[in-house]
Amino acid sequence: MKAKFSCMLAAVLLAGCAPSQKDYMKEAEELQRSILTLDTHTDTPMRLWNANYHIDQDNPSGCIDFPKMRQGSLDVESFAVFTSQGGRDTAFYNKAYKRGLETFDKILELPVKYPDLVGIVGCPQDMYDLKAAGKLGILPTIENATLIGDDLGRLKELYDKGARIFGLVHSYHNDICDSSSDKKAPEHNGLSELGERVVLEINRLGGVVDVSHASDSTFFDVVKISKAPIMASHSSVRAVADHNRNFSDQMLEALKENGGVIQICILPDYVKKVPDNPSYKEEYEALRNLYRQTPGENTARRDSIRAEMTALKEKYPDQKIYIRDYVDHIDYVVKKIGEDYVGIGTDFDGGGGIDDCKNASQMIGITAELLKRGYTKEQIEKIWGGNFIRVFNKAIEVAQSLK
Repeated sequence: MKAKFSCMLAAVLLAGCAPSQKDYMKEAEELQRSILTLDTHTDTPMRLWNANYHIDQDNPSGCIDFPKMRQGSLDVESFAVFTSQGGRDTAFYNKAYKRGLETFDKILELPVKYPDLVGIVGCPQDMYDLKAAGKLGILPTIENATLIGDDLGRLKELYDKGARIFGLVHSYHNDICDSSSDKKAPEHNGLSELGERVVLEINRLGGVVDVSHASDSTFFDVVKISKAPIMASHSSVRAVADHNRNFSDQMLEALKENGGVIQICILPDYVKKVPDNPSYKEEYEALRNLYRQTPGENTARRDSIRAEMTALKEKYPDQKIYIRDYVDHIDYVVKKIGEDYVGIGTDFDGGGGIDDCKNASQMIGITAELLKRGYTKEQIEKIWGGNFIRVFNKAIEVAQSLK
């Protein structure tokens, strides 16, 4: 009896000594402030068209603003200039390009309006310099290079304006390559001839080629052709969540050989396969289709649809997804190909967000979960930006060698 009591007492004492989640959060807060943290994909620029959206204030309906970035110890955000797929003619391309330039101008206005708060990132060193100056960084990117039409000169114009990441495609096939999400048969079985020239021009400029949304065959064409490491700015892992937008094991192995990086996406569909609930699926897909069909400039309507999508989780709690599910993807990549090829790309303000990480203010929870699983500061620093910065630097180095 006495021995049994001693064992019980020892168990209680050991339990009392075990680190709590709160302890991990405190450690995560300190760690995250001490390293450079970067998220490589958001659709926040669409919000800049809304006169009622003020990025220097805490906006209840948005995922990204300066106060949320500060609260979540997020140093650099990638702002995507997004183009939805429309017609495949000169009139559409000209309209899309004009809209893209106007969106770019709205991004470039931010450091003019808020010079003490934020700056534009043009190279990796800018990120460190901005952090040292107490400022946030914005890394401009292109999502869906369809807006260039067949004019490679537009890639240089976009690069000269500040674009550094170039996503080739979105949800539908375009003239550059095939999409992973288009229900139609492949058009090019990967990259088109134009697409090959686009990839090489991005290499020449010093940009990073982004294969998120691209089909598997497009991905393999890109890693074969690109002279520099590539990235997936917001994708996840197929072995953890079976979705055609996610990377297969074969793709991960090819990415490692290329020296690239996969930035794990926080969009629920790509994070976890939840129990099948036909009612939820029907309501969610109806809202998602409505969201896709709503023009990007109609930000109020898009906010309303997103709010309805979020509310569905309370109606169907079995559909909830958490940070621990998200970090399962990081774990998988690290175990499969190593710690040097994975990062974070949320897709916030474009559908990204899970139940305990709905916006930038909650991103310290990712670091806490990594600490809980035994990741070191050095590993976490790589995941939070170091791996992408390696790719970014290599893209610049390759461009210089091509001149």
